[in-house]
Amino acid sequence: MLKGFTAANPAIATSGTGVAFADYWDKLATETAGGSGPDVFRMSMTYFTEYASRGALRDLTADAASTIDASTLDADVRDSGLVGGKLMGIGQSSIAPALFSHGGMLQAAGASVPDEWTWADFQTWVTDFAKNAGPDKWGTTDLGGNFQMFDVFARQEVGNQFDPEGKLLLDQAVVEAWYAMWDGLRRGKAAPPQDVTAAGGTFETNPMSKGQAALTAGWVQQVTFFQPLIADGTVAVSPLPQKVKGDLSGLFVKALDFWCVSATTKAPEAAAALVDHLINDSAATKEIGLLLGVPPTGSARDQLSSAGGATTAAIDYVEKVTPKAGKAPGPWPKGYGECLSAFGRANESVGFGQATPAQAAQTFLSEAKAALGA
Repeated sequence: MLKGFTAANPAIATSGTGVAFADYWDKLATETAGGSGPDVFRMSMTYFTEYASRGALRDLTADAASTIDASTLDADVRDSGLVGGKLMGIGQSSIAPALFSHGGMLQAAGASVPDEWTWADFQTWVTDFAKNAGPDKWGTTDLGGNFQMFDVFARQEVGNQFDPEGKLLLDQAVVEAWYAMWDGLRRGKAAPPQDVTAAGGTFETNPMSKGQAALTAGWVQQVTFFQPLIADGTVAVSPLPQKVKGDLSGLFVKALDFWCVSATTKAPEAAAALVDHLINDSAATKEIGLLLGVPPTGSARDQLSSAGGATTAAIDYVEKVTPKAGKAPGPWPKGYGECLSAFGRANESVGFGQATPAQAAQTFLSEAKAALGA
């Protein structure tokens, strides 16, 4: 990516640093605190508000009126970069929650996954699939601890999980219903037992990748991560189930990650030029592909749409659901990362028989409110 930028801007010297993803956030936090962070860096929505609120990010509002052409961004993606009315990041991808299905397992079972179905339909489908598939085969992976996929379920009940000030809007009944649903699917052998899920956690060890579960879910671009792991079938993309069949208002399309500029950069104009290159230059689009998500501009999607396979499936999905999706939520609040962890721990406590769904919901809500300071 930097080679293309440097070739077009020979007067600007650049250098990049690679780091394992597991170490990225610790490294960025340490360097930012020490004032030695990079000029331009990737920022997750999970930590975006936290970094912005403590003054670690440059306000790009003026840059977007000059150097950075943000008019090319999808509206929801562009607005996702606003914190307190200031443009603190430039969305680098359009993401949407999606359901993935193992084409080989479905073909063997003579099954298909509908676009329009309720959560009750989903429970019946995965239960019937598992019964017909035989031992150690499941209709779905266990999504009970996945806070981000739970968001689709919750939005159908309470709207956004957080208000504009970051206050949690969830109630006990919604969280308990989710945990109870997944507890029932595990007990009915439609989803893996907790020890199997606990042993996974990567794309390679996901039960769908191993041909043990027909369905899983995640951010839409992850279809390009699953497909190379599944040789005996195409991985298809479809919407998660709905509260009311055909109502996709629980879904959303927004920026997951951002290109951000350090508040302490000594080269703000060059940094802004690099950000513009990363979102608007065709050479950068070719190199990034869908690694970070579906590109946030129509021209970039047009450029990649002829790639075929999983890449085209992800792009087609985003363009199909965008007109029907609900309003995108705002930036995730400070403390969101702790909410993610707490939600997974509470689901595990149910899966291992250490808590009832009601107790787990109460524990999660208590820990989440403490993390959010609400």
